[in-house]
Amino acid sequence: MTDQEVIAVVDRVCSAWNQNLATLAKKEMYSTWMHVLSDLDNAAVRRVIDELIIDDERFMPRVGTVRKRVLAKTVGAVPPDPIVAWQQFRAAAEASGSGVGAVDLHDLVRVALGRLGGTGAFGMHTNGDRESFFTVYRTVVSEWEQVNYGIKRDR
Repeated sequence: MTDQEVIAVVDRVCSAWNQNLATLAKKEMYSTWMHVLSDLDNAAVRRVIDELIIDDERFMPRVGTVRKRVLAKTVGAVPPDPIVAWQQFRAAAEASGSGVGAVDLHDLVRVALGRLGGTGAFGMHTNGDRESFFTVYRTVVSEWEQVNYGIKRDR
């Protein structure tokens, strides 16, 4: 995106969420959004802004949300939510214990399982265990997001 395209997007976002920012705040917002979005396609960013406007969230989207949504369309499958990952993990644990065939796990759930000690972690089942799983899984997802959504240049 060019600087002028980013400025137009920021102005559109501010308008859609009824934000009348002071000049200095708007300049900072332009700068930040330019840094984060400059390597993306203008049409793709505008489509995501349209989607966010239609979603009608109460608060204005952050630039990271816009970047993730644009890149998620090119990356393909996004990581499952932590609760879905936990359900996959528990289904695999139950299948392992009952001798049933292997359960299909998302790659990031497999990484989290490895960090928790491999199949030895299948004994995890309490609420506290779930929270421990969430902590590890969120770290795995964060690392994945840095690789797939991260800003790969210095501007």
